[in-house]
Amino acid sequence: MSTFLHLQGRAAIEKYAKNLQICGALSRLFSTSNVPYLQYRISEQIFCKSFEADDLSRSDIAVDASKAELGLGIKTFGAKPRNHSFEKIAELIARLGASMPKGVSKPDGPQHV
Repeated sequence: MSTFLHLQGRAAIEKYAKNLQICGALSRLFSTSNVPYLQYRISEQIFCKSFEADDLSRSDIAVDASKAELGLGIKTFGAKPRNHSFEKIAELIARLGASMPKGVSKPDGPQHV
C-alpha cells in the first residue's frame, strides 16, 4: 500500500486524509463517543474519489477499488488491543498464496476464498 500511496501524489493523499477527518468529526453528531466512527462505505467512497480509483465495492469480489490494473481492498475496522479484524486481509493473502504478515494471526471462522 505504501507504494500505491507514494504514486498518488501529495495533493491526493492530503485530500484523502482531510476528507476522512471531516467525516470522522461529523460522527460526533450521532455519537457521544470520543472515538470517530467511519462507516465503511464512506471510507471506500472517499478513497475512490481522492485517488480517482474505480469503485468496485458493490461487486461481489475481494477488492473494493482498482486503479491502473491494481486491485485494492479498503479495510475499515475498530482496532482494540488483541482483537483486530483482518478478514479481508486474510482473504486477499489467501488468493495470492502468501502468508499473513508477522504478528498477525488468521481470523477465526470460515474464510471465503
